[in-house]
Amino acid sequence: MNSDELRKKWGVEASGSNDKNNNPPANENRSSVTESKYFKVDLTSAFIPSLKLIKKDGHVLFLPYSLQPVIEYIPSKGIYIKTMQQTIFITGRNLPLLLDYLGMQKVTWIKESANDAYGDDQDIFIKAIEIETEAV
Repeated sequence: MNSDELRKKWGVEASGSNDKNNNPPANENRSSVTESKYFKVDLTSAFIPSLKLIKKDGHVLFLPYSLQPVIEYIPSKGIYIKTMQQTIFITGRNLPLLLDYLGMQKVTWIKESANDAYGDDQDIFIKAIEIETEAV
């Protein structure tokens, strides 16, 4: 499946048209770069080398997409990202759109909320990012 087909499948338009038959996903501003206080998506770059995970305590992890992480979504729990050395668990609200962008390797960073205030019900909210590193 090419990128145009993926964009169509996930409701992301490259042209920025306002087709009424194709409702945009939550947080989609029809721009090639989507950013909120919890994540950033870049649809213009052909290659995004890594995903930056930012915890509220300042801990930062760069996860190279070249590690080919397995990304799984469990509706009652959240998003699991598994590599050979790390398991990352992301909890929050409205995560399916973020999952789609992760699957396309277009997310440049995800930031954990500094508090538990959920804000707007339509927005993606990142409540927690848990990072477990396995011994090699």
